[in-house]
Amino acid sequence: MKKILAVSIAFAILPCVAQASGLNIGLSAGSDTGASAHDGITQIIQPEFVGVAEPNSDVQITLNGIQFKTKTNSEGFFFWQSMPLADGQYPLIAESHGEKVSSSIIIDTSTDITYEQNFTDGELVLSGQGEPSSSVYGTANGKRIDGFVDENGHWDINLGPVRVGERVDLTAIDVAGNIVSHTFRAQGEHRPHFLDGSLSSFSDSGVRYDDVTKQRSHLIFDGMTTPYSEVHLRLNGVVLSTDAGKDGRWSVTFEDTLQDGNYRWVVDSYSPFGDIRSVSNGLTIDTYAPEISVADFPVMQADGTVQISGTVGEAASIQVTVDNKTYNVFSDSEWSVQAKGLSLGKDYHVGIESMDYAGNSQQVYRTLTVIK
Repeated sequence: MKKILAVSIAFAILPCVAQASGLNIGLSAGSDTGASAHDGITQIIQPEFVGVAEPNSDVQITLNGIQFKTKTNSEGFFFWQSMPLADGQYPLIAESHGEKVSSSIIIDTSTDITYEQNFTDGELVLSGQGEPSSSVYGTANGKRIDGFVDENGHWDINLGPVRVGERVDLTAIDVAGNIVSHTFRAQGEHRPHFLDGSLSSFSDSGVRYDDVTKQRSHLIFDGMTTPYSEVHLRLNGVVLSTDAGKDGRWSVTFEDTLQDGNYRWVVDSYSPFGDIRSVSNGLTIDTYAPEISVADFPVMQADGTVQISGTVGEAASIQVTVDNKTYNVFSDSEWSVQAKGLSLGKDYHVGIESMDYAGNSQQVYRTLTVIK
């Protein structure tokens, strides 16, 4: 049991030795700091080596042309620490009992990375140069994005929406395990900030862009602004927030129920560059249809036209249909249309529909007799 335990411990610190027979040598697990356990890359300037050969035998190690002597223990393992080495690649040779193995190690104690910032439609793209095969990651807004340095030493990562002045952390780790970090503030070219907004066509039940509706709740406001801006809607003491997308579109739904009446809404937009823009307008909630009346007897005029008339309780468009013909008029009190082709004393089915600014409508159907 004691011998098995010793061999197990030796293999735990000897990742580069694949078997406990035959000559082999490599960096110990504590010294092999590279990305792979067998890549022979370390950031330690005086690394340790372990290997296997015949038990209780002499081993000659040649590192960078300098020879050293050591011996294996009774289990066939040997341990050796090199002299201090500068950064670079070194040939490594081990010889014992006529066997010879050779490889190389790389000492790499530092790394670096360059970077530049570029804002594209509100998204921060970082790019630069670094050691090939290094891993790179950037963090902003609590979100981490990973990247990789290609064989030509180039890298780039897109951190997505980031506000100008926000902290950005950039880290690179090379294949030897060296780490370099940079912390900076996001910077970008200042662009004019814009904002527009209104009650959405889904909620504006009347004339588009007049912000008059018969809808009391779940009102949708939308518009355009600088991409990735933070947008706030203020209405009736409530503040709602959202973020504009990459295309600058934004939308907010006001779910509370409003009573009929007049209100005022305000939208503020905070761009990634720190600018603020605001738009506002009145909002009218109107859920009552305009009352409409029609005179009992349409009167034929001297020119042969027939006047059909009545009243309406508020400003509204009025559509009169008689004898398969349609007549339109707009009024906020008394209204009338001049119908043509009707006969004196004849009964006609007349349909009258009124529609106000909010889209509320009322229909009246009557049978009327033309008089003179």
